[in-house]
Amino acid sequence: MGLVLQLVETGADRSETRGRGIDVLELDRPRNLRDIANLGLTLPEAKQLLARVQKAVVAVQARDHAALRPACSGCGARCHVKDWQSRQVQLRHAAVGTPEPAPVSATPASAITLSLDSTFIRSCHKGERHLEVRVGNAEAVEGDRQVFGTVANAGTDIAALIGRTLDVLGQTSNTVLTAFTDGCSGLRAILAAAGIAGPPIADWFHLAMRLQHAKQVAEALPAEDPHQQQAKAEIVTEVERLRWRTWNGKAKAARITLKRLRTLLPALEREPIRKLKRALRAVDRYLRSQSTWLVNYAERWRAGLRVGTSLTEGTANFLVNKRMDKSQQMRWSRRGADLLLQVRCAVYNGALGFAFGQLFEPIPTSDSQSAKAA
Repeated sequence: MGLVLQLVETGADRSETRGRGIDVLELDRPRNLRDIANLGLTLPEAKQLLARVQKAVVAVQARDHAALRPACSGCGARCHVKDWQSRQVQLRHAAVGTPEPAPVSATPASAITLSLDSTFIRSCHKGERHLEVRVGNAEAVEGDRQVFGTVANAGTDIAALIGRTLDVLGQTSNTVLTAFTDGCSGLRAILAAAGIAGPPIADWFHLAMRLQHAKQVAEALPAEDPHQQQAKAEIVTEVERLRWRTWNGKAKAARITLKRLRTLLPALEREPIRKLKRALRAVDRYLRSQSTWLVNYAERWRAGLRVGTSLTEGTANFLVNKRMDKSQQMRWSRRGADLLLQVRCAVYNGALGFAFGQLFEPIPTSDSQSAKAA
């Protein structure tokens, strides 16, 4: 069975044809379907068909466009085509580094909140299981927002990237800059290298997770007799007090509460309290290492200020985890992951080139969810 696929040009109302059809592809197919592979087009034939249709359509469009010649301003006649030549267009791939944002005149920002966090993806390098990915979010009080990210040791200067991000948001000498980290000394060093003089605030999100875990374990403790019930009630109360004191920036008072909890634990059986001991040790370690960077989070919250990097956690999920994380079962080279991350950040910020980037709508912030869901 032979088939000839033709491309036929029609008029504006599609009721008439213009000239004879263009033979695009000739197929030879067996009439029986004993082999299911004979059904429809093969993959090479489909690719060949698409290429030939594209070539024919472009030729017709170019011909019609050439006929739309402008009129001469002197005699009113149609201008003649002076030259017909084949042209070869070469698309060159520019070296990809950190995408430069489109030049804009940024409005001076009165205050900027900057947060820096890290996550991990699978590595394809021999002897290395994971790659550290550093992701940040910067937001001006006026509402403008930028994200950035790099893979550690991939060659991208993250300190310079932070500086460029702050410039885009309109940082001036009068801008109040507040930084957050999860407590990692390496992230604090990056912020210092970027010229952020003030000490970063310890992120409440990471501390709250440890406190919440301790609270859940305390509430799940068994209490079979009145003595254990009283001990459990006191433990739950002290864990809640521990959270309140930490939330209000009272690091020393929180350490006193931890000591009080240790004296209450022996009242319960040894086996059920092991989880609680581990949870309290995690809180204690975090308070010991981060007490210098704790603040009165309750006061900041009442003033409408940020207390943590939860927004950056969401940014990391979009930029890294949904595309590159361990659940995707993909392994990455250090440079390849870094280049992809730079492009994803540029798309998110609407800064991927002066024209091409405008085709991408930046992901809305949490303040614009009523306009469109992210």
